[in-house]
Amino acid sequence: MLPIAGDHAPLKTADLVAGLKAGLAKHGVAADVSAEGEIPQVTSLTIKLDRIATPKPTSKIAGDSSLRIEAFRIEGTPVFVEAVPIILDARLSGVTAGFGKTDGNAWQLVVSAAREGSLLLETSVRDLENGIHLTISALASKQGATIKETKVQLTSSNPRSIHFNVACTAKVFIASATLSVAGQVDIDDQLNARISGLSVKGDGMIANMAKGYLEPEIAKWNGRVVPLGDYIAAGLKVKDLRITAGEKARLEAQFGAAS
Repeated sequence: MLPIAGDHAPLKTADLVAGLKAGLAKHGVAADVSAEGEIPQVTSLTIKLDRIATPKPTSKIAGDSSLRIEAFRIEGTPVFVEAVPIILDARLSGVTAGFGKTDGNAWQLVVSAAREGSLLLETSVRDLENGIHLTISALASKQGATIKETKVQLTSSNPRSIHFNVACTAKVFIASATLSVAGQVDIDDQLNARISGLSVKGDGMIANMAKGYLEPEIAKWNGRVVPLGDYIAAGLKVKDLRITAGEKARLEAQFGAAS
């Protein structure tokens, strides 16, 4: 589901392009939108993401089936999610879509079916470290601490799981301590990403203080499921999915019609 600004469903492709760009902006997403062909037969629709900052979630609604899009692409080369640059390339072909209205009277573009699709997500460990370091430093400064170093370690035990460990060295006055947060993300056939095994470790007074502050926040995420599949057309099934980790973390998936 993609938000569309305006008080009525787009009647022309130019309205769809302008409405998507403005609607995404209202939800914390800076993007350029382009399209070819005229509603209801759109040859191509491309959304080039630039930055995603504190995005607002969209409601899950049903739409009509008034629109056909032969080639639908969402890309970021890269897209900055908060401070982390991520390569994103999501493609769908033979798309059936339409428009729906939320309870709050906001319009959305709703994708209901497609012939096939693919997804690529990639970021480097160094970029991930830098982004996490900036985010944690901003939080730590409010507690009177300085984050001196952030290290991220990613390992993949199988093609659908990735284990992470984030270690931060903090300093308060003249005392220093290292705190680590570890956990695992598993992805299923419906492209649900489940976060599990979250833990916080550290020794010393500063680390124990930080643990007391972080553990309640970390607990909120333990067991949480992030439904990445909500952004893939209904009726598509994961045909192949693999996660690799090293200097870069990479997720690749191929989708086809359910048999």
